Amino acid sequence: MDRLAHILNRDAINKLHDKLKNKKYFYYNNKLKSEIMFDKIINIACDHYKVNVNDVVTKSNRKRPVVTAKYLAMYIIYQDFPYLYDTHLAKIFNCHRTTVFYALKTLPDLLEVDKRTQENYKSIRKKIDILYTKSNIK
Repeated sequence: MDRLAHILNRDAINKLHDKLKNKKYFYYNNKLKSEIMFDKIINIACDHYKVNVNDVVTKSNRKRPVVTAKYLAMYIIYQDFPYLYDTHLAKIFNCHRTTVFYALKTLPDLLEVDKRTQENYKSIRKKIDILYTKSNIK
């Protein structure tokens, strides 16, 4: 019985992995590779807004460019890695999980209203898509 349960679980995992591939989500089994990708995404967002990475990741800086870069990086990581929990995102950015909830709730609304944020998101998204194609992730 346990052997059959293991086979069924493996099939379910393979089906989930195929669904994520079809939706162009990026799933890594290797934790180190995904952490490197998180760092690269954060660096791209910080370079775009010309902010220091330490301000985004470690300090609780409330300046608008720092907060916008942090929220955009959270949103993009959440979109590309849907298997991450809010606590994982909070650990990446050294913040509370309520901050992650707030960012993921407010950023889609802000993208609909604010054209400047929408343009910034599109340009950051293009850079990240180029990064994915360079590292042969599909």
